[in-house]
Amino acid sequence: MRNIRGYLYLFIFFFVSLFACSKNSSPEELFKQGDYKSSYNAYMQLAKEGNAEAQNYIGIHYYLGLGVPRNYEKAKEWFEKSAKNKFADAQYNLGGMYENGEFVKKDYQMAYMWLYAAFKNGNPNAAKRILGIAPDFQDPIRKIGRKLNENARYTKLFGDQIRLAEEEAQAYLQR
Repeated sequence: MRNIRGYLYLFIFFFVSLFACSKNSSPEELFKQGDYKSSYNAYMQLAKEGNAEAQNYIGIHYYLGLGVPRNYEKAKEWFEKSAKNKFADAQYNLGGMYENGEFVKKDYQMAYMWLYAAFKNGNPNAAKRILGIAPDFQDPIRKIGRKLNENARYTKLFGDQIRLAEEEAQAYLQR
């Protein structure tokens, strides 16, 4: 009788565990469902392990105040961690912070550097932002944004600044 009861408990434990684990609680799904506090907690576990996408999402949580108080300083820290792990979306987000002067001093050269790195790492949205900073950008991006370039009246960076930012981005990308 004791063995049957033990097997019954084991059987119940197994199915309860299986049911509890089958609930989809991926950070992506939690984020999409608007459960930002749970999404933050799930991403934080991955971010601490060095997951660049999770680090970017922690930055997004802080940047937008989703599930945590809005904090641009922490957003920048997490975007930097992810960007240094070569995650293009974080490089894009960091470039946007420098372009807009959000928690950082507005710095078009740093913005360009991060956006250029994002572009080179495959973020398609970086093209438009780069053209907003430097309409005379000579990379293949220029073909993508030719119409934007036609309407540009001025540049926020001069040729030497663009060249320096590109060199810094290239050095960063080769690390």
